[in-house]
Amino acid sequence: MIPGLSEAFIRQHCALQSFSRGQDYLRSGAVRSLDRRGQEVQARVEGSSYEPYLVRVAFDAGGLTEAFCTCPYDWGGWCKHIVAVLLACLRDTDQINEHPPLEALLEELDRAALIALMRDLAAHEPRLFDFIEARVARRTVSEKNADGSIPPVDAKAVRRRVHGLLHSLDGLRRSEAYWHVESVVDEVRREVDQARAFLDAGDAQNACRYLGAVTDAYVEEWTWLDDSDGFAGLFFEDLGKAWTEIALSDELPRKERKALRKQLTAWQRAVEDYGLEEAFFVATLAVEGWDDAFLQVEAEKPGYDDGVRAWYADELVEARLNVLERQERFDDYLRLAEDAGHLVAHLTMLARLGRSGEAVSLGLDHLASPEQAFALARALREAGAGEEALVVGREGLSLEGQGLEVLAPWLCDLATVQGQPEAALEAAIAAVRAAPSLPAYQRAQALAGDAWPGLRETLLAALRDAQGYGVEEAQVEIFLHEDLLDEAIAVADQHPMRYELVRRVAEAAVAERPEWVVPAARRQAEEIIEAGRAARYAYAIEWLKYVRDAYRQLDDETAWRDLIGGIQERHSRKYKLMSLIKERL
Repeated sequence: MIPGLSEAFIRQHCALQSFSRGQDYLRSGAVRSLDRRGQEVQARVEGSSYEPYLVRVAFDAGGLTEAFCTCPYDWGGWCKHIVAVLLACLRDTDQINEHPPLEALLEELDRAALIALMRDLAAHEPRLFDFIEARVARRTVSEKNADGSIPPVDAKAVRRRVHGLLHSLDGLRRSEAYWHVESVVDEVRREVDQARAFLDAGDAQNACRYLGAVTDAYVEEWTWLDDSDGFAGLFFEDLGKAWTEIALSDELPRKERKALRKQLTAWQRAVEDYGLEEAFFVATLAVEGWDDAFLQVEAEKPGYDDGVRAWYADELVEARLNVLERQERFDDYLRLAEDAGHLVAHLTMLARLGRSGEAVSLGLDHLASPEQAFALARALREAGAGEEALVVGREGLSLEGQGLEVLAPWLCDLATVQGQPEAALEAAIAAVRAAPSLPAYQRAQALAGDAWPGLRETLLAALRDAQGYGVEEAQVEIFLHEDLLDEAIAVADQHPMRYELVRRVAEAAVAERPEWVVPAARRQAEEIIEAGRAARYAYAIEWLKYVRDAYRQLDDETAWRDLIGGIQERHSRKYKLMSLIKERL
């Protein structure tokens, strides 16, 4: 049903534990209401929450394009709920309920029926009222008054919505509100997207009014949010970029530009004391219009070094490119992107315009990193030029720089769907080297076939020398998978504070290396006990279980009893610990 979907593909995109738990969820019947509508599958998956989690996966002829779940998992790769749904799509195709796409359901309804449907939906889910109100605000220039004028945005309503969002956490304790700040900022970001929708319709004046209401409310109220993680402050980058696009839109009248310059200056002064000295700097520059702004970029500006000058030059160019794309002035877009040195923008636009041969030719000559190659290859695939995407992607594997960890697995998927096993293996090997993981390693093994023994030694040698965040977990998982227990132990010894890593090795080593497990697990247990944190005593018990099992492998029950007796004697007043020892050991 989904092109290219396989267990190996699923493993490549999730952690080992997520795959295992996803299998458990599928076996236990947790996947509910598996529904397909066109090129989209939706499902409900029972989990730890009272309400089932909603999973949505989308695909096209080239394979999976999106996988989303409403659960809070954010540890890298797909969550267990997505894994369970994809495994269901792979193994339980008879359970998939086929439905017509939403468009097919709605296209037969007349205006009255659609209004009645929306009224019923809003009554069933009150939060939809705000959603509908926000979407209605995205009227385009085609919705004109009887005299041909454009109905103005209700700025007061926009301000009320943003004000309500920024104060939506007021009733929570500070420790609780902290965890919701990012989602609040995301909701305000959607308001900015709605302002951009007016620009898409060629209505810069309403875009200005809408975004002005959002910015007014945000500048006045954003400090109500706990900005410990910087989400609220970073949002000013979004505001600044949106204003730059509006300022560079040719549709904005000169009179309104003058007022906008004054307003941007006022907002800038209001936030400067919070370390946001450049929040609206580029937008203020852009108010002068593209020609004047670009002349300032090119001129020597006292007080700005080359680094700062390059920064705002790029932001101006990116905003102008967005404007030109919106206006479908593609020749101007390509000319500016080339002149300003924005290679990726130039090449991806060529691909989107169907000029794939030109994009590939230029790309092969000028691409400088896997990241750039990935951007072009993805644009080519989206434009239906899958073979060209494969050519560019393979070229990207040979380039230095950032992005290989993203390009390689993506290219492996593409090559697999296109029936190119040699290219798939090449990408799989690159994926293991760039971002080692057991799923990536196993995928390379599956693709290598008879060539695996030699490739295995090559990849293991590279793994031993690998460095970077999270590589220790990959080393342990792969070494244990290959029964290289001593090498896994060596990694654990180098990282004694990585508790889950040490636990994984201890679990595997109890039978074969109990003499290592005893001191390693004992050290972890004693650190918890000595700290005296009762809430963590259960973890100490789990470590002591490894010690117990290791002593039994060593046939030294006396040493085990002496250890537990000593703990009970030294910590007899830790009543919760004593209870857990009696109950679980």
